[in-house]
Amino acid sequence: MWFLLCPIYAKKDSVPLRSNTPSLDRGARLVISLHSRWLKLRKFCFILMGSVLIAAAGWAGEPAVTLEFIAHAAFRVVAEDRSSLIIDPYADRVWLSYDFPAGLEADAWLISHPHYDHDGGDYRGKKPPWPVDARVLRYPGEFEVGAFRVIGIQGLHAEPYGEEFGRFNTVWRIEVGGVSLAHWGDNEPLTAPMAKALAGVEVLMLPVDGVEHLLSFAAVEEIIERLEPKILIPMHYRHPDLEPSAETPKNLGEIDRWAATRKDVVRVEDHRLELEADILAREGTAIYVMLHSPLVEAPSR
Repeated sequence: MWFLLCPIYAKKDSVPLRSNTPSLDRGARLVISLHSRWLKLRKFCFILMGSVLIAAAGWAGEPAVTLEFIAHAAFRVVAEDRSSLIIDPYADRVWLSYDFPAGLEADAWLISHPHYDHDGGDYRGKKPPWPVDARVLRYPGEFEVGAFRVIGIQGLHAEPYGEEFGRFNTVWRIEVGGVSLAHWGDNEPLTAPMAKALAGVEVLMLPVDGVEHLLSFAAVEEIIERLEPKILIPMHYRHPDLEPSAETPKNLGEIDRWAATRKDVVRVEDHRLELEADILAREGTAIYVMLHSPLVEAPSR
């Protein structure tokens, strides 16, 4: 313990030694000198410990960026100042069997494209999960939201889906707290312009599932090799604990078949991931498979 390094005194010992004699022998002068040095050492120890406590209080504060996996392709990103974004909320019980959690708040809602599992059902005329006065971003451009710099990059929805709205898809690049993140939406395999626009991204949220619903395993591998993110977070896969049968949702696989082909998988036993320097300083790409939010529950039978 720190206090074992610092001298502790009784109150009477904190008073400097005095002598009524006009002169002190050598032994007395040595005692006074050692006592004075001991007091200085004690003062130094307390100053040092105070600095350590102040630093520790800073380390124990909010992380610069927290990423929360809601479920499916929906995430919430929270900055150190508590400003936040929600990306691609899904509609309640359309294709997926579960509901989007009520009451989630954000400074802006980012929508990659108008499929019901990414826009809260808004395109289909369903009531979306955001309030009527919410800031909703859908299209390419650059935006400032709280602590976030948000860049929408024009892409194309993976074939054969999305023809009803021209295969429109916005890939979102997010810069916050010194961290660069990207959300793929349902974009097609990597193109040269997209690779250039996403250069330097550290955290990539990418659709991956066991039946290659949107991207083939080969396309996923190419994205990892060319973009070299520090962390890849799979999304847009089947959650077996949220579905009533093995047949739902149709044509969407679980993550385990793909994850079994990788040696660099980290199973995060939480729906939150604090994006701190130590996990972003690693070599190569780590695959972080996260739990969905506990706010998302299986439908009652």
